[in-house]
Amino acid sequence: MTKISHRGLYIIASLLWLVAGAKVLYIAYGVWNLASSAKIYWAFGAYIFFALGIFPRVVAKNIKVIQQSGREFLPIYRCFTPSSWAIMAFMMTLGIALRYSGLVSYTFIAGFYTGLGIALVGSIRTYLMLIFAPRSSNNQH
Repeated sequence: MTKISHRGLYIIASLLWLVAGAKVLYIAYGVWNLASSAKIYWAFGAYIFFALGIFPRVVAKNIKVIQQSGREFLPIYRCFTPSSWAIMAFMMTLGIALRYSGLVSYTFIAGFYTGLGIALVGSIRTYLMLIFAPRSSNNQH
């Protein structure tokens, strides 16, 4: 198993958040014109919920686990905690199921996915600060 530094794990994690956010935004963009103006409310609500309530805690937990591992190099999959991987798989499965079931409107998809996508992309900020932080003699991670 390939092992990488803490900084490498932060890079992998930020790329995963970025790709997930871009994919979600792409889906929202695909139905944006089919949705009513209520999509703005869904977008705002989803952004507030995820960007202020959920994602900061998930990112902080992932970073804490990496930093407290006691090892300089970790397997690549350790960029996220097991619970973070499970939440991601659940959210993807639920999103796909809802979209293909026809149970949710284009307005919901366009709005909710816009807010979610922006929140996902914005969550890389903390990782970027760690990636580009100046290295000190006691912080070689």
